[in-house]
Amino acid sequence: MRLRLIALGSLWPSLRDYMSMRESLFHMASAQDFRDAVEGLFARPEELVYGEETADHASERFGVTSRSVLEDHQEANIAVVAHGTVISLFVAAVAGIDALAL
Repeated sequence: MRLRLIALGSLWPSLRDYMSMRESLFHMASAQDFRDAVEGLFARPEELVYGEETADHASERFGVTSRSVLEDHQEANIAVVAHGTVISLFVAAVAGIDALAL
């Protein structure tokens, strides 16, 4: 099997944009604070709970990009690498299930 890297430019147009976003993220004081924030993100997807975008926006952004890659490479085996929160949001939206359960 031959692997090919497909850069998802619409997710992060540049490393500089990514690093800028990472520097502005809200840092949690404890693991419980992080769990509470994630629960809030899933419970109120239209609200900016933490970070730079709402859960609705992250899910839409990831979904549009993923669908575009799948359409452009229909004959290929695709591996998606991303953080678990956005994958959970996307899978929950597609499958109609609770994202927090994932």
